[in-house]
Amino acid sequence: MLDPEQERDKRKSLAAVLRELRTAAGLSGERLAVRCAMSQAKISRIETGKTLPTVVDVERILRALEISRAEAEPVLALARLAAVGYASRRTSARLGFWQKQNDLRAMERDSEVMRHFLPGVPTGLLQTPEYARVVLAPTVASGHCWTRPAGSPSC
Repeated sequence: MLDPEQERDKRKSLAAVLRELRTAAGLSGERLAVRCAMSQAKISRIETGKTLPTVVDVERILRALEISRAEAEPVLALARLAAVGYASRRTSARLGFWQKQNDLRAMERDSEVMRHFLPGVPTGLLQTPEYARVVLAPTVASGHCWTRPAGSPSC
């Protein structure tokens, strides 16, 4: 499970990097907001770490700051790392496990290399539907299936 403290550190690091890039470019938050077509308040929340920007937001900011692709790549990598959210199994159950599975499926499809280390829970082909039900049952209210899209198989 991801450590929430580590995730907060990544968000703060991203915020600090974006703020430093803006000041190095000699732009005010208001001017950057105009260039990015964002509100000044959003820029402020991003730079203080109160709001986690999407990777698309970071790309827009970097383009507005006229940062080269080579310089932008480490910042985008940090944005991707910061975007990996800490979510408990309860949160996933409330939002719908199907949504998390779709996200993981897309990441798996786009990956070149995959490494798994889950000593307590088999993944992928090793995890049968019956096993998943038993493992996930404690997080789902008894007698209720988790939220799923219309037309998907029932529990």
